[in-house]
Amino acid sequence: MGDRCREVAIKEGTSAFRSFLLAQFLICMQKGIFFMDTTNYRNLGNHGNARVQKSQYPEEVYQRNKIIPLLKEFNKTNLQTHLEYLTSFHNRWYNSTYGEASYHWLFSTILTTIALTGAHQHGITAVEGRAPRVDDDGSGTVTILQVLRVLLGDEDLVKGKVENTLEFHWYAAEEGGMLGSQDLFSDFEKRGRDMAAISGLA
Repeated sequence: MGDRCREVAIKEGTSAFRSFLLAQFLICMQKGIFFMDTTNYRNLGNHGNARVQKSQYPEEVYQRNKIIPLLKEFNKTNLQTHLEYLTSFHNRWYNSTYGEASYHWLFSTILTTIALTGAHQHGITAVEGRAPRVDDDGSGTVTILQVLRVLLGDEDLVKGKVENTLEFHWYAAEEGGMLGSQDLFSDFEKRGRDMAAISGLA
């Protein structure tokens, strides 16, 4: 990000677009002020590919007989081991060497584990400080890893015998202004990808 000026949507009572420098990003994070770096995403939501027809969602769980057995496959030891390793990085600031190392670890862990469920895997403290960030969002990151592992044990899902495609996403650079998720949804929108639902674990 450097000292380049960025266009930012900030929520402080009302939304407004402002120009920010890196130091101002850090102040927002310290004060817990929500912001989005919209420099490259000013047209997000305006591509004309938005869903016209709303999805019909069930009012109650109707796959209970398939879900209950899968829940028994969740492994607390795996969750703890992954979370301990993920939080051992000095921090996970998206454009630091620590952030890059954590992305490589997560990617290799996903590959060894191998449908839209998403979590951001960064930590909110920026640049130099120690930031293990169990809560933001280490817990969501490792929970999704467990969900992926468990679902891959379901024969029908692996064979594609399901109504919808299920995707797993781990967003990076959310601490820099929701950059990872904006990049994903901008790409979906440009390609006309149809999403019935999304679940985020924060």
